Amino acid sequence: MKLFSKLFWSFLTVFLLFAIIFYIFTYKNVNSNYLDASRHYLEEYGNIIQAGIISFVHSGDYEGLDRYIHGLNTQIRITYIDLDGKVRADSDKDKKTLENHADRPEIISAWENGTGFAWRFSTSVNHKMLYFAERIMVEDVTAGFLRLSFYDYQIEELQKSLSQDMTKYLIIGVMISLILTYFISRSFIKPIQMLASATKKLSAGDFSVRLNPSSKDELYDLSLSFNIMTDKIDKLVQEISAQKESLRNIIDNINELLWVIDTHTEKITMANKAFSRFLGIEDPTNKHFWEIFRNMEINQLIKDAISDRKAVIKEVNIREHICHMSIYFHQENGSMIILLHDISPLRQLEKVKRDFVINASHELRTPLASIKGYTELLKRNVSPENENILEAIERNNQRLTFIVNDILSLASLEDISSLDREKANVSTLLDNAANIFKTRLEAKNLKLKKNYLPNVYALIDIFRFEQIVNNLIDNALKYTSQGSITLSLVIENKNLVFECKDTGIGIPENSLSRIFERFFVINKSHSRKSGGTGLGLSIVKHVVQLYGGEISVKSVLNSGSSFKISIPLEP
Repeated sequence: MKLFSKLFWSFLTVFLLFAIIFYIFTYKNVNSNYLDASRHYLEEYGNIIQAGIISFVHSGDYEGLDRYIHGLNTQIRITYIDLDGKVRADSDKDKKTLENHADRPEIISAWENGTGFAWRFSTSVNHKMLYFAERIMVEDVTAGFLRLSFYDYQIEELQKSLSQDMTKYLIIGVMISLILTYFISRSFIKPIQMLASATKKLSAGDFSVRLNPSSKDELYDLSLSFNIMTDKIDKLVQEISAQKESLRNIIDNINELLWVIDTHTEKITMANKAFSRFLGIEDPTNKHFWEIFRNMEINQLIKDAISDRKAVIKEVNIREHICHMSIYFHQENGSMIILLHDISPLRQLEKVKRDFVINASHELRTPLASIKGYTELLKRNVSPENENILEAIERNNQRLTFIVNDILSLASLEDISSLDREKANVSTLLDNAANIFKTRLEAKNLKLKKNYLPNVYALIDIFRFEQIVNNLIDNALKYTSQGSITLSLVIENKNLVFECKDTGIGIPENSLSRIFERFFVINKSHSRKSGGTGLGLSIVKHVVQLYGGEISVKSVLNSGSSFKISIPLEP
């Protein structure tokens, strides 16, 4: 039911209830007042004729009394009743035909109270009548009762007339109430309808709508609040629209492919221009992502990410392009944000650089070998004054050879994506590594401590694991002048954990984040003296990444360093 109907019928109901209550009250009040007036009239009339009645009663002339009351010629019925209830005179009926009236209510009340009043049906005249009775006193003694009455049709006629007039007024009142109720309800509902209409326009995006209240009441305050709210919403929407447009321009002008997927429907909800250009689709929105990409690898990555609700970063191949794919989740609405960065030129450049390094390294090997050979020949007949020069040539040739070998080793690592694992005794591999460096350890008077069980087996790539161990021991030897080197090996939480700890010079805290960079050395003069290439730790980190493991380092300056490697037992 509409608000207007509710207000209309509510107001009308109140008006009708008030009118009906007023009708009933007025009708009863008028009727009661008329009865009281009639009673008073009968009482006054009785007082007028009482003296004549008493004179006949005192003389006992009841026949004269009967003639007297007949001669009054009035519309009021006059009856005299003695103490025994016998009718002695009656103006309308033959007194001889009338029954005893001692049991009449008005007579009983007059006997008890002096006067009596009743409105009842009369068996004598077969009609409803209004009665008034009072005692007749003769010499201060009750002699009988004077009863006055008139027919009910006079009251009925009054009631009928009163009822007709009241009904007519009631109908007029109802009609007026209908008109008043309509206009009052309309006056209440019109501002609300205006507010409802303005609210619909506002919800439809029309922020220019305003209310102009005509009266200063509660609805006036509400209208002002609505106008203020609309102004704020309009300003806010304009700001959001400007921000959205700015963000859209930024997104459309970036070279990376960006699109958003609704994880519930698996449909693309937004994509930038670079995405549309790359795929050759004008508008990819509202399409399932697997309709756009006919690439099983990408589709499976997206499905797995939706299922696991985890971010994904991976390189993928799309239409002969190598792309860096990043998947993120918007926590509030559950959308998936995907960014594709084409790194094909970068990978091509890396390949060119790698090929150049490999080719250059291979080309350097021949002259380095020749230099080494000629140096050895010259050493047979070298004069004492030139011996230092040959040693310097040999030392630098050896260092350059190490650098070339490490560069080739790194290049070979970059070309492989998996390792050839086999079950091996890792403890034995550590023992063999210790034997390789035994001479150098003794030369520097360093102790090699073994903190591992004799038979620890694991699935590893033996050659690559030896690269890790040999490079870490070699690095520890170069930077440890006294004390010891400790090798630890343990299996914990399904990982093979290897640690190489030394008591060397340590690493400055500001250099810890860079020690795995290629050709990075903390002390260049010390590195040249010790024959370091700056590539050993880079090789270690690359091999660990191929294992899918982790490497960490802890160091205290002038106290030593600890390199810890954790490799998953299962590939």
